[in-house]
Amino acid sequence: MSRRSLKSAVAVAFAAGLLASVTMAAPAQASLSQCSGSPTFDNAFCHWSGTNYTGSFKWWQPGNVGQCRVLAGENRSVYNPSRLLNYQVFSGSNCTGTSRLVTWGTKIPNLGFSAHSLKDLGLG
Repeated sequence: MSRRSLKSAVAVAFAAGLLASVTMAAPAQASLSQCSGSPTFDNAFCHWSGTNYTGSFKWWQPGNVGQCRVLAGENRSVYNPSRLLNYQVFSGSNCTGTSRLVTWGTKIPNLGFSAHSLKDLGLG
């Protein structure tokens, strides 16, 4: 193997190793499991910025029944792990616009719109 070929082989191996280390350091993908298996989320409302439970993950604990809460940013997938409570999400920031009911236990991987507000409907 010539000196030039050896240098090329070493450069390729180094680049492959660097790429592997960068790939391994990437943050874990968001998923539905972020909102499961913990008493913290028993009556919570979980939402993600992307469809299919990807992107930024946020959650709310129940508030006062009928209270409208503003949801920051994009919110395109939701999960209601509660065994008791229902929620409604809206495209507008003041519980107006297109809406979707999210009954207890419901998983919606794609709302079809970005939710910008949430209403706690109480016991279902």
